[in-house]
Amino acid sequence: METIKTDILIAGAGISGLSAAHHLEKRGRKNYLLVEKAADYGGLCGSVQKDGYTFDWSGHLLHLHTNDGMKLVKNLLGGNINRLERSAWIYSHQACTGYPFQASLYGLPKDIITECVTGAVRARENNSPPKPGACFRDWALSLFGDGICRHFMFPYNEKLWGVPPQELGSDWCAPFVPRPSLDEIIRGAYWPGDKKFGYNPSFLYPLKGGCRALCAALAENVKNLKLGCELEKVDLHAKTAVVKNLGKVKYKKLIATVPLKTLAGLAALPAELRRHADALKAQKVRVLNLGFPCKTADKHWIYFPEADFPFYRAGIASNFSPNAAPAGHSSFYIEIPAQNCAGNEAAIEKSVLKGLERCGLLPKNPPKPDSVLRLDIETAYAVYNSDRAPAVQALTAYLGKHGCHCTGRYGLWRYSFMEQDLLDARDLALKLSR
Repeated sequence: METIKTDILIAGAGISGLSAAHHLEKRGRKNYLLVEKAADYGGLCGSVQKDGYTFDWSGHLLHLHTNDGMKLVKNLLGGNINRLERSAWIYSHQACTGYPFQASLYGLPKDIITECVTGAVRARENNSPPKPGACFRDWALSLFGDGICRHFMFPYNEKLWGVPPQELGSDWCAPFVPRPSLDEIIRGAYWPGDKKFGYNPSFLYPLKGGCRALCAALAENVKNLKLGCELEKVDLHAKTAVVKNLGKVKYKKLIATVPLKTLAGLAALPAELRRHADALKAQKVRVLNLGFPCKTADKHWIYFPEADFPFYRAGIASNFSPNAAPAGHSSFYIEIPAQNCAGNEAAIEKSVLKGLERCGLLPKNPPKPDSVLRLDIETAYAVYNSDRAPAVQALTAYLGKHGCHCTGRYGLWRYSFMEQDLLDARDLALKLSR
């Protein structure tokens, strides 16, 4: 095959890669090439149509915090937007309480409330704020006390991340873990609250097409997209890449949205950087999508900290948009961490169904699901252990010096919002195209 030449090679047509290509087109920069290994674009922000349902790769919702992000999404989706006020809950001790747990203890057994409030008071009386670089265990104990940590912070996050709290960092927490005042903790323990905590009190979701609708809007003006073309090798010094079904590609700059650990395996790196790449850890998640021929609760999602539920979160996609399921039906996405996926698949899914019935998301003696879609995400969460920050810094700095620029949730091995990924990819593409 003849060598293909391009100014900018973009690896991965998920939301970040599509945003980069979309904004290059808008700027009139046509000499780029976007390659994607799958048969469709969108990556983990894609959607699957099955049996009249629209299933996403887990819950992908638009939490917009900037005017830039809001303007971009509205320009892309136009009228295909549903705005929703969050209905998020925690199920524990046979009770469904509000989100976040630490500010919504009302409804739990009295002894649990007392334990959580007492622990929070002691923690605040100690007046010992978390130290920079503290592990999640110490960070959470210093802010919330041992009761809240025992009943939610520790079991939920260990289930989600797949590592114990002392092995998890706290540098991801600021935007994602609400920090109510002591007064707010106490008030939320003895009275039902109506204050909306957290980064996502309201959110947007496409009315039609699932999360893929946003990707489709980005892709509409992207001309140089090649599907079924996987990045197989990168020569950082020669600035060439080998791409499946395309052959050799000579580029001036490379935008990499593929997982950082994957990218590191495609390039010849010094031994120290190879050790950094090997130290990167990720949590694998199975998303069990279920369709039911019945209506269900009006909630959006529920968190499950307790070990006897194999999943850590269950969401109802048909409550994001009525078009996500046939009329009179409901669709769920159930997130099961890798450590709970071992064993008999039928037994695991039976446990999931019993759990949904037990917490009230399904009625007693529910009908059998009329659609099932299992989706495995190999790199669902980049684990924030002590190795992550130095590894990401070292790898991205070295790659950047050699014309390979990483962006996106997985390219930067981070826990991020879609808005952040959209805008970061835009800014990087425009910077490189000057």
